[in-house]
Amino acid sequence: MASALTNRIDYSFDKKYDLPQGNVEKYIEYKTSNIPAKFTYYVVPEFADEAFLVAEVVNWSHIRILKGQASVFFEDTWVGSIPLAETAKGDTMQLSIARDPQITVKKELLSHKINHSIMGKVKDETFTYEYFVQNAKSQTVELTVEDQIPVSVLKDKKVELIESSGAEYIEEKGFLKWNLKMEAGGAQKLVLTYRVNF
Repeated sequence: MASALTNRIDYSFDKKYDLPQGNVEKYIEYKTSNIPAKFTYYVVPEFADEAFLVAEVVNWSHIRILKGQASVFFEDTWVGSIPLAETAKGDTMQLSIARDPQITVKKELLSHKINHSIMGKVKDETFTYEYFVQNAKSQTVELTVEDQIPVSVLKDKKVELIESSGAEYIEEKGFLKWNLKMEAGGAQKLVLTYRVNF
C-alpha cells in the first residue's frame, strides 16, 4: 500500500527485500495489477496515416495509482514512457500506447470543382476526398477516424456538407468522426464532399 503525505510517500511491501550496501540501485516490484481497459485505435489522416492505439481505463480514481511515469510495452517491445496522473477527466483515463503501422488511413483529394458566375466571379467550390482505411492485423479492431472541414465566420460565405459516408458531424466546429469496426485484413472506403458557397 502507498500513501502520499505532505512531504513524502510511504510504501508498505508484502514481503521483505535484501538491499545492497553502498550507492547501488535495485529495482523492486511494488505491485502487479491487471487493469481492465477498452482498446481503440484513433487516426487523424490530416496529420498521420498510421493509427494510434489508445487504452481507455474507467473508474480511474478507484485504481489508486500515484502520479509518475509508466513504461509502455506494445507487442512485447518497449515503445516509450507515458505520464500517469492521479485523477482523470470524467474518471476515465486515456493512455496513448503506440502508433500501429498495420492500421492505416490514406486521404486523397479526388476532385476540386469551381463554379463561376456570369461575371466570372467564383460562385462556389466543391471538394471531394476519399479515405482508404485498411486493417492489416489478424484480428478485428475498433477504429475512430477524425477529420475537419472549414467553418465559415462570414455571413456571405457558407460551408455545406454534401456527403460524409455516415460520419458524426458537429457543424459549428466542422468536426467529422467515423466509428468503424474493421475486420481482420479488411479495407473500406469513405467519401467526404463539401461545398463552399461565396
